[in-house]
Amino acid sequence: MSEGARLEGLRVVVDTNVLVASVLNPDRTPAQALGLLLARGDTLLVDPRMLLEYNDVLRRPKFKKVSPERITLLLESVARVSEPVTVTEPFAGALLDDDDRVFIEVALAGRADLILTGNGKHFAPTLPVRVMNPAALVALLLG
Repeated sequence: MSEGARLEGLRVVVDTNVLVASVLNPDRTPAQALGLLLARGDTLLVDPRMLLEYNDVLRRPKFKKVSPERITLLLESVARVSEPVTVTEPFAGALLDDDDRVFIEVALAGRADLILTGNGKHFAPTLPVRVMNPAALVALLLG
């Protein structure tokens, strides 16, 4: 997505770390970025592996301070604006964290405009999809 690209109807892959940051700190930038995507009706691209990871990670014992209702509400909100993507071609590129492979595969298969992540350094700058952190997305959308 270039700077002049459309900002309506974005197709976005959201890394799990953005969801975690959103439920842990609902007043901070990752929650604001996710809230903007949800409020705007942008499309979140997912596949079953991602949905399983979202649920498993958010329900880990280390997040027991977060109310289960808040987690459920977030997951339901994400599901409401999600489009299931079928990945037919694995991404063969090298990654710093192999757990990020699913996000690239879904982004490529779903023709995403961007991957939203707090761990941009895990994604090579040569990827054929834009990788953006929550602060950059908020700045772009609120311009």
